Order: sequence, then structure tokens, then C-alpha cells
Amino acid sequence: MLVLATEAADGAEAAANAVVQATSGAIALAWLIPVLPLLGFVVTLALNRTLKDRVAWIPTAIAGVTFALSVLVFLQVRGEQAAYVVDLATFIDLSGDVGGFTVRWSLLVDQLTAVMLLVVTGVGTLVHAYSWGYMRGDSRFGRFFAYLNLFMGSMLVLVLGSSLLVLFVGWEGVGLSSYLLIGFWFEDIANGVAAKKAFIANRIGDVSLMVAMYYAFSQFGTLDFYTADHSGMLEQAGVVTAGGALLLALLLLGGAAGKSAQLPLFVWLPDAMAGPTPVSALMHAATMVTAGVYLLVRTSPILVQSLDAMTVVAWIGAITALLAALIALRQDDIKKILAYSTVSQLGYMVLGIGVGAFAEGIFHLVTHAFFKGLLFLAAGSVMHAMANQTDAWRMGGLRKAMPITFWTSAVAVLAIAGVPPLSGFFSKDQILTTAYEHGFTAIWAIGILTAVLTAFYMTRWFVLIFLGEPRWTEGQQVLDAHGHGMVDLHPHESPSSMTTPLVVLAALSAVAGAVLNFTHHGPFWTWLQPAVGDVEGLAFAEHGTLGEPALIAISIVAAAVGIAGGWLVYGRRSMADGKRMEPLRGPVAELLERKFFVDEAYESVLTGFGGWFAQRSADFDRVVIDGAVNGTGRSSTAFGAVARRVQTGLVRGYLAGFVLGVVVLAGVLILQVR
Repeated sequence: MLVLATEAADGAEAAANAVVQATSGAIALAWLIPVLPLLGFVVTLALNRTLKDRVAWIPTAIAGVTFALSVLVFLQVRGEQAAYVVDLATFIDLSGDVGGFTVRWSLLVDQLTAVMLLVVTGVGTLVHAYSWGYMRGDSRFGRFFAYLNLFMGSMLVLVLGSSLLVLFVGWEGVGLSSYLLIGFWFEDIANGVAAKKAFIANRIGDVSLMVAMYYAFSQFGTLDFYTADHSGMLEQAGVVTAGGALLLALLLLGGAAGKSAQLPLFVWLPDAMAGPTPVSALMHAATMVTAGVYLLVRTSPILVQSLDAMTVVAWIGAITALLAALIALRQDDIKKILAYSTVSQLGYMVLGIGVGAFAEGIFHLVTHAFFKGLLFLAAGSVMHAMANQTDAWRMGGLRKAMPITFWTSAVAVLAIAGVPPLSGFFSKDQILTTAYEHGFTAIWAIGILTAVLTAFYMTRWFVLIFLGEPRWTEGQQVLDAHGHGMVDLHPHESPSSMTTPLVVLAALSAVAGAVLNFTHHGPFWTWLQPAVGDVEGLAFAEHGTLGEPALIAISIVAAAVGIAGGWLVYGRRSMADGKRMEPLRGPVAELLERKFFVDEAYESVLTGFGGWFAQRSADFDRVVIDGAVNGTGRSSTAFGAVARRVQTGLVRGYLAGFVLGVVVLAGVLILQVR
């Protein structure tokens, strides 16, 4: 990853990829990258009882092999840049029906795919290694690793899919995997509820993506992104009207909002912290939650057909980033703080996409995978040392007991705060610079404010955990949060299987930004240009008079103000009295602690009004629909009861009825003749 696009000319003119049918080299074997983890999932489950804990070697080794294959694929794309299509088999063939709808199992490998492959498999391999120490002793140790392989395989199908439908297969696989991993400790009802919440919220976004597929096929006659005859939907993007592009972009945004936790579907991600911490690092920092960002960037040739659509995307990202940052200010759970930080950073990425910073958004995706994956794994290391406690106000003073976790966490906090020359500074600043230069001044201002808040709450996170006097006592009895009963508290550094990934991610968090894209239009930006939409033709609004040096200076000042504020509030005061030392109190503090009452609003609307509406619908069905059906049956029964009485079985009665009928008919005939 650190040699990405070093041969690309700085500021080279963007050109679209040529589409090539891959028949040789590592790319021709790219199908193994998702297949191996999926096979590992099956084999691990099959051998779980036989091999017990040793079975985890299988999925871990497979994760390493997929990373090696991804590196080979990247090197081939780097050597011969193009959009490679690997055709495998027929998926759906309705060529003689339904408008000629045909989908093949095909993989798409280009610059964007290569980046995502390295992120998913690289971070995935580190998480597999970390899990050996973190999950050791769990009763379902092997099953956990099987689920990790299932998740990796699904995410890799999503990334490699050459059409919206193949991508959607991986998309749904990721949804299933998240359900299994978030609810892994399902004995605790809260974990099961969190898993269901994530599953349902993602299904809402999935419906939007499915409708997007229907509409895309109606517009382009295909769901393939690129084809050799240039009939792919992204190659035809220019034929769609501005209104059509707006509708399709909003539908795609709906799908992305589910996976990437944007307004209004962000509520599932903080609750998903109920899963094991390695899950948080893999799914909710580096991979699953970036699926929506990847989808929007992959379909960016469609987004650029409508500036209105991009403006909506930008505002959704900006509001999400700010809202989540405000909520993070008053969270106490060390993983919940990171969860809302993830929502906020995803907002930055979506903001970047909306302002036309497609490459910059992916750049931030990469750097975020490093520093946020590191933060989650560091949180897991702290929990491992603190009997799985997550309340930051019960920590403090862990710097001496956990020096590796302390120093690697410091790198991650400075990186996410945007302190140069760490990675987060470059990626975040380049998004905000593009926003300003493309005329989105208000969104740029929101981004700067969010940067101040990010530096503040991450400083708070760091100080409450590692600095100051311990708010715990060596050897005290505490209740283990994972159901191990009362245990003695002895904070200690984590084993090497956990600290080694921390050191690797800390190194990447420190240098990746400068190496990949030191200048705004550096190697990484140039590398991605052929694979993303061209914004040159968009009529962006005029921007202000600030130049890029001034914008960089403002970003640095924002980080400094946030860190200084966090240190003044939490670092220079005694926290011995715990949460009572919080400076912010009253209704505003409650508003932030209760997360702007978004969950309560959803519960009121969906459970309250929705439950009332469902009950009224049930009443209508029971009284009106069933009443009509049952009333027809009762009427037939009553008529039958009356009619049955004339069937006496006596001949004289039947003869009398016959004679009466004849007399009546005769009377009718006589009256008609007259």
C-alpha cells in the first residue's frame, strides 16, 4: 500500500480506463480471493469440534493468503493500468425474456478495486492475528474465526463484483455476517437486540439499493459497470437525464446510508459495539461500514451527471459528521465514543464524495482504516486488561501498566485529530480543501468545526483512559462484563498477538498519509482518477479568496484548538470524582448523552405510531374483511336453515307444493293473456 502509484505523474490528466478481459497473471486468479475465505468458513465450521482451538489456524492462514494474492493483483494493475474483467460463469440468463436481462459472475479489477482489496485483506489479516489473544478461552473460539472468514469473503465479493447485482450478493453476505458477529455473545439479550437492530437498519438501505438496480436497468439495459463493447452502465452514464441521475443517485445514497451509517440510518452502528472488539475493528472501522462509501465512489460517473444529487450527498455527510461528533462529546463507553467517531469520519468521506473529492474520500477511507482500526484494537487491549470494563470513568493511569497500548493509542489519537504529519491530517485536509475550492463554503465550515470537536473528544478519550491518577485499585473485585463472574483487577499489557497488530497499524497511521499523497494531487489521487467520475464539467459555485496554504493552516489550528481544549478540561484537572467533574451540565449535556433522542424518536414513530397503525389495520382486517367473509357464510347458513324446513319427507306436502306452484303459474299466464 505504501508504494501505491509511485510511478504516476503528479497532476497527470485523468483518463478513463481501457476495459480488458483478464486471461493471465494474478488478476486471472482474482476469483480465489473471495472464494478462499468462503471455503475457510465452511471448513472451519466442519472441523471445529475435531480440532477445537487449533482450527483457528485455518481461517487465519487463509486471511494471510488472500492478502498475498491481493498484493499480487495490485502489482499487476500498477504495472498495466486498466479495468480488468474476469468472466467466470453465467449468473442469470433471461436473454430471451424480460428485456434481455443477463448477469454473469464476473469480477472487476481496477485501481479502486486494488485499493479496497489491500484494505480489506490487510486489516482483516491483522484482526485475525489479534483475535488469537483477545478471544482465547471463549467457548466458541473456532466459530468466531469462521464468521470472520465469512465476513471477509462477503466483503471481497462486494468489492470485486463487476455489476450491481454481483456487488449486491456480497452486500447481503456482509449483512448476514454482521448479524452473526454483532450478536456473537447472544446469551446477553442486549447483544441480540443490537444484532437485530443492525440487520433491520441495513435492510432498509438494501431496499433502496434494490430499487436503484431496477431503475438502473430500465435506464441502461444492463447492471454491468464496464464491458468490452463499452455498453456498461458507468460507460453510458452520460445518456441519463439530470432528473434520472438525481433519482438514481438518491436511491444509491439510500443504500449507502444503511451500510455506511449516515443519516437517518446511523443508529445501528453505536449499538453494534456489543460485538467482540475485533469485530468493531474489522467491520465498523475498516471494511463493512466503508461499503457504502465504495458504492458511491464506484458509481461516481452517475453522480457527476447531477450537481443537485452531489449537493444532497455532501449535506448528508456534513450533517452526519457534525451530529455524531457532538454526541461523542458526552459518551462514557470507550467503544461507544469510537463508534460515534466512526460515524463522524464516515460523514467526512460521504461529504468528500458530495463535493467531488472522490479520490480524497477513498484516501480518507484508507487512512481511517489504519487509525480507527488501531483505536478499536487498543480499546480491546484496554478491556482485556480491565476485566472487559468499558466505562472510561473507571480507568485512568493505565500509561505505566500498558506502555505499548498507550503509545500506539497516542499515534492514533493524533492521526484522527488531524495533526501533521500523521495520516489523518493529509486525508481530512484534502477533503476540506476540495469542499472549499468547489464552492461548498458552508460545508467546509462544518467540516472545520467537526475537526475541532474530533480533536477534543479524542483527547478526552485518551486522557480518561491513560493519564491522571488511577480511578481503580489493584486487586479490587469487579464484575467481568463477559459473564466470567467476579474477578480480581490486575491491569497489564496485552500479549504479543494483540500488541503486534497495534504496532503495525500505528506505523501505518503515522506514515501512510505522507507516503501515499503528500500533496493534494499526488500519486494516490492520480492513481484513482481513471476509476472515478470526472468533475471537470460540473458548474461548481465560486469559492472564496483563501488559498490552499491558508486552508491547511486553518485545519492545523482546528486540531490544535481541539487538543488544547480537551487537555485544559480533562488533563489539567483531577478526575477523582469521576463523571461529576464533567464541565458541561444541564439540558445540553442530557441532549448529547441521549444522542439527540434519535432512538426515542424512532421508537415513538415506529413502535408508537407504527404499532397503533398496525393495530388499526388488524382491526380493519378482523371487522371489515373477515366480517364480510364470515357474514357471507352466516347468511348462507341462515338461508339453509330456513330452506331446510320445507324438506319434510312427506309426499302429501310435496304434492301440495306442486299443486300450489301449478296454480301460481296458471294465474300468471292468465294475467299475461288478458
